[in-house]
Amino acid sequence: MQRIIPFTFLVILVGIIVFATGCGSTSGNETASGNRLYFNLQSFFQSEIDRLTAQKTALQKTVALNGETETQQVPDVDWNKELSLFMMSDINKPAWTSKYTADTLQQTGKTQITYAANDPALRTQKITLLFEGNATTPATVSITNRVENFIYQLSENLIYQTQQGYEINTTQKVTLMKQQQYGLKAVFTNL
Repeated sequence: MQRIIPFTFLVILVGIIVFATGCGSTSGNETASGNRLYFNLQSFFQSEIDRLTAQKTALQKTVALNGETETQQVPDVDWNKELSLFMMSDINKPAWTSKYTADTLQQTGKTQITYAANDPALRTQKITLLFEGNATTPATVSITNRVENFIYQLSENLIYQTQQGYEINTTQKVTLMKQQQYGLKAVFTNL
């Protein structure tokens, strides 16, 4: 009986040590070493939200659903809501360290970085960043998202231009229903 108690204590102690060292936390966008693998979309778009809010930027939005369009002025913009699809496309997740391939192309004062998914099951399939000159933030961000399962297919093409606005084009096909196409073009006003 005396040998069981020390053995049980040893098993519990080892379990606590393994649990404590195995549960070390890194932020959702960093590797264990603290380095980001890919461009940090969440941080970039949070900076854009702060900038657009401080400048009291308004929008002219044109919405299209299956070819029918409507345009409206939006003076008070909730930028967190407006840019949420872009922020949700961030690919900096520890589990995705080898799920994307990066490619860089430099031409005449511009740098283009493209991240392409190696796994067709990932929602964000491609991100393209266009930098002008020696800028450390992109002038244009293009994102392709796709979801396919036996119930529906969804394709999203997102384009954000820091000095102009953004576009979202979505095609959705639900099983046994007609395909829907949705487009949104938002132009920054009073910049």
